Amino acid sequence: MFRKHALMFNIINRLLDLSILLIITWLVGQKYGSTELIKVFAICGSLLMIVIFSLSGIYKSWRETSIPGQIRFLFLAWLSVLIIFNVIILLLCNSQQMVVLWPFALFRAPEFLYWSALVFLGLAAERIIVKITLNSLRKKGFNKRTVVIAGAGEIGAEAGHVCFLKIRGSVLM
Repeated sequence: MFRKHALMFNIINRLLDLSILLIITWLVGQKYGSTELIKVFAICGSLLMIVIFSLSGIYKSWRETSIPGQIRFLFLAWLSVLIIFNVIILLLCNSQQMVVLWPFALFRAPEFLYWSALVFLGLAAERIIVKITLNSLRKKGFNKRTVVIAGAGEIGAEAGHVCFLKIRGSVLM
């Protein structure tokens, strides 16, 4: 059932990611009031997130990956976004700005640290909620796969066991 809607789920996931980034950017902007910096966070952050998350495989199927494994992968992708974001800032600044920003660029700014931590927490919470929701739907019978194994001997039992482990209990035998 979910497989035929995979493209729709992928698009919704990307839109949720962008929404989380933009909402948290707006909230950080309300707290710190720096409109120029918030615009940079919103524009560069969203573009880099779309590109890096797409290239790193964040939007692939995570059915067989544990939640900690998925969050670890998300952390590495988000860290890549932040590092590239800071490199771009350093490359685009003039000599006066370079004196202030070098060597840590935006990593010293509290609004950047809050923004980056809150966006990561928002993205992680979204993925945890989606994973738990999809797992509970699978346990209720949605997206089950039917497998017929011919053979009642050891090979049939081994095939059933392997099949059950491979798709984590979402199989009807």
